[in-house]
Amino acid sequence: MIKMALIDDEQSVLEWLEKSFPWEQCGVNIVGTAENGKQGLDIIQKEIPDIVITSIDMPIMDGLEMMEKAVGMGIDTKFIVLSGYNEFENAQEAIRYGVKEYLPKPVTEEQILEAVKRVSCRIEESKRRIEWVKEMRQEPHQDQDMLIIRLFQQLIMQIPVQDEVIQDYRRLTGHGERTKYQVILIRAEDQEVVSDSIVSMIEECFRKYHFEAATVNYLPGEIMLVISYLADNLLYIILNENMKKVTKMVSDRMEEEFHLSCTIGISEIQKGLESVYGCANQAKNALVFTTLEENHNIVSISNLMFEDEEYHSPIKRERQLLNALKAGDADEAEKVLDMIYEEFSEQKKNSLSINKKICTELIVVCIKSLYPMGMCLNELFQTEDDPIYLIHDQKSITDVKKIVYRAVRQMAECIGEKKCEVPEK
Repeated sequence: MIKMALIDDEQSVLEWLEKSFPWEQCGVNIVGTAENGKQGLDIIQKEIPDIVITSIDMPIMDGLEMMEKAVGMGIDTKFIVLSGYNEFENAQEAIRYGVKEYLPKPVTEEQILEAVKRVSCRIEESKRRIEWVKEMRQEPHQDQDMLIIRLFQQLIMQIPVQDEVIQDYRRLTGHGERTKYQVILIRAEDQEVVSDSIVSMIEECFRKYHFEAATVNYLPGEIMLVISYLADNLLYIILNENMKKVTKMVSDRMEEEFHLSCTIGISEIQKGLESVYGCANQAKNALVFTTLEENHNIVSISNLMFEDEEYHSPIKRERQLLNALKAGDADEAEKVLDMIYEEFSEQKKNSLSINKKICTELIVVCIKSLYPMGMCLNELFQTEDDPIYLIHDQKSITDVKKIVYRAVRQMAECIGEKKCEVPEK
């Protein structure tokens, strides 16, 4: 259980803190109470509580001095400060002494409970990390790999990562803030479980081309690789060529050795650990596009903006469309689409095949607006009317346009709803 001490010069506040809360149900054990900082310091020395709830303005020894002395003794205690309005400057100073929560008086029961829960979670995470480091020292090579894999899993799943874990990762790997990352998502068709032999084959292929890859188990039948690049000045042309070669090798060997077909989605290369989540979404979105063309099972998100001069024309209004989508404004997004189609029509680019390319390009533009919202295209559309799958099956320009208009409106409305969501406490 979490050990906690209560320190306040008001007896009524102490009794309220001690007796009005279901501490035992919260996994908290009250190990002592005190009415001044001197008594509080004695309790801290004797009991070494995980958490101390304290006031600042107290007789004999105030809260600031008590915290300063406790920190000076090397006692690792997390402080929650209850402070009056006129003590705000003191409360700011207290942050230096390990204060994790500052609650201005008057404070409610809910605020106290939430603060204790938050600090308790941090303490438990810290304890788990200490155990993790101990295990890592016992089996350094195995656990170094495990640390890296778990870190990437947390980033991809948007689970908060402690700063200490990131520091351990950087110390072990030599990676820093300038390291760049790329995510590759490989889906083995009709496979609920990707066998160890398939994973070993994939890792062998990437090693052959000198990619530093960490393999992360993802969904059933899927393997995700996070590629790390240390160099500041990357030769992207060479990297792209090598990526084409290695992904083709994986696809060919999957067919030859395991008699399985696979699809592969490739993200852009982006800087910083915080980009790993966005790269994972890019790889997922790229995987969706593998269904658009026959014999096209490997797609890189960076190659989705088409280069064929026959139908390619820069979407000058791309920024307007992105802004409308990010704002969740479906009507404005449709107005921008009207202008885009009008401009393409004026350029006499109005054949069915070219319209399909235009619509696909527009969907790529829409995808860009999903990243900041933490959304992925194949999560957004889960119906038979998924526009990505339907565009290339249509027989008329009108039907193609209907699909892209419906897709853009649905995206804008979903983004608008997501922006209005209030997280549950």
